[in-house]
Amino acid sequence: MIEGQDLPEHLKLKSALFAMSILPKGRGGGRFLNLGDVGKSNVVISHEDRTRLPNADGTPKKVGQSIRIGNEVFTIVGPVRDGSLSRT
Repeated sequence: MIEGQDLPEHLKLKSALFAMSILPKGRGGGRFLNLGDVGKSNVVISHEDRTRLPNADGTPKKVGQSIRIGNEVFTIVGPVRDGSLSRT
């Protein structure tokens, strides 16, 4: 599933499920999108997608690495936990 958001409006929410589902740094986590990401090709992906769409050597994608979606390359800024709404 690919989802876009009106980030300035989304960040006003008091309870944002995706933002609360970011993996902790000790487990390879990063951060949720912030206003500095507006206009940039940054993305948050599920932990499942990190392993389903691995690097050429078979290792899971990590924060700071890139992923191609369609014809565009995106930088991963944070993975969300398995079991969150990002899994369909």
